[in-house]
Amino acid sequence: MLLYETVGRARHRTNLGDKTAVWEVYDGVPRILFLHDHTSGRAAYLWPDKPLPGYPTGHISFDPDDYPTLATAISLLPQYEETLWEAVRVEHRATEISRDNGRTE
Repeated sequence: MLLYETVGRARHRTNLGDKTAVWEVYDGVPRILFLHDHTSGRAAYLWPDKPLPGYPTGHISFDPDDYPTLATAISLLPQYEETLWEAVRVEHRATEISRDNGRTE
């Protein structure tokens, strides 16, 4: 789901059951801002291990100065590869196809 779009960036949210990822497309590359796994009992943290008091359990944020690409997020958190990351990949492809089909050249 597209949340908003500015020049060169588009922010999306992908929900898959109890898991949510918020991500941006920057220069055509999806970058993960954060994810929330409602099934996780782990305390919220900023990757890789800085506690985030006040955030809900299961929340994982990434450094805003260096959001990981989807490929990097897969290597960092491979347990989500076949579920949440695949859903992000599918949504990103659909967004790109839709955008490309709307172009007039």
